[in-house]
Amino acid sequence: EDCYDKDKSACEFTGFSYLNGTGFKQNYHSAQAFFRKGCYLGSYSSCYEVAMIYKEGKGTPYKGDGWTEKDEFEALRLFEKGCDLGGDYSCDELGDMHSQGRGTIVNNDKAVLLKPCQSIM
Repeated sequence: EDCYDKDKSACEFTGFSYLNGTGFKQNYHSAQAFFRKGCYLGSYSSCYEVAMIYKEGKGTPYKGDGWTEKDEFEALRLFEKGCDLGGDYSCDELGDMHSQGRGTIVNNDKAVLLKPCQSIM
């Protein structure tokens, strides 16, 4: 209920509960919905979590666990939002996606800007 009252931490907590099956039956679709709401409310970690669900695709079709299909274009968009909000993990994943051309064309210049620590090594 707090998530619907615009509490981004409550959205994130509920998302993790569905993702891990703690307190609720594991359901990736429900986790995705709560993380997306948290992301919309400004939680960079929620942006990261929902982007990972899209990047990897979660669940098994027809198993009843809230299967979410892999969608790298949506993952890229959500990593970008998380990065814009200050999420280091989102920036790291966004850099990887740009360097590998996943969900976008290869852009090594952008990848280096998003992953400054790794570009030094």
